[in-house]
Amino acid sequence: MGIALEVADGHVTPEVTELYDRIKHDLEEDEELAEYARRHAGRAMFSIEGERLFDGVDLDGKRWTWQAMRGQVVLIDFWATWCGPCIGELPHLKEAYDTYRDQGFQIVGVSLDGPDRKRFERECSEREIVWPQIYDGEGWETELARKFYVSGIPTPVLLDREGRVVAMHDDARGETLVEKVGELVSSSRAAAQ
Repeated sequence: MGIALEVADGHVTPEVTELYDRIKHDLEEDEELAEYARRHAGRAMFSIEGERLFDGVDLDGKRWTWQAMRGQVVLIDFWATWCGPCIGELPHLKEAYDTYRDQGFQIVGVSLDGPDRKRFERECSEREIVWPQIYDGEGWETELARKFYVSGIPTPVLLDREGRVVAMHDDARGETLVEKVGELVSSSRAAAQ
C-alpha cells in the first residue's frame, strides 16, 4: 500500500483506495497486522482515511475536513496537555506557526485530553497555544484518534497544499518540522509565481 501511494506520487488514486479497501477488514480484525501497516504504510493509511474520515469541530465551532484544509500547508497534531513529549514540541510548533502562518501554514491540534474542557482551555491559554484545537474530552477514545489508529503521542502529520501527507511522526517534529514547513511554503509560493 505504501509502495502504491509512492508510485502515485502521494496522490490517493482509485487503485490505492481499492487496495486499501481490500485489506481494511483484516486491519480491523488483526491488531498485529494493523500495527505493522501503521509502521510501514502510515502515510498511505492516513492519506486514504483522511480523505474519507477527517472531520472535526474546533473549540470555536469551526469545522475542519480534509477538503477544508486544501490550499494550505497543514500540520495535524495529535497531542495532549499531560504528554511530556508533546509539551516538549511546543517551541518548534510555535516557531513554525509564528514564522509561516501568514504564508499559508496552519496547525490543527487534535487533543487526547480528558473530559475537563475548562482545564484543557486553561492549559492552552497558559501555554499560549493559539492555533485551532479539536477537542471532544474522550482521551484515548477521541474519535479522530480512533479513526486514524493513533497509538502514541505526539503524532504530527504534515500535509502539503494538495492534501498529501508529506511527513509523519519523527519526520514532522523538532527543527525538521520547521525546515519542512519552510520548504513546502516556499515551493508552493514559487510554483504560484
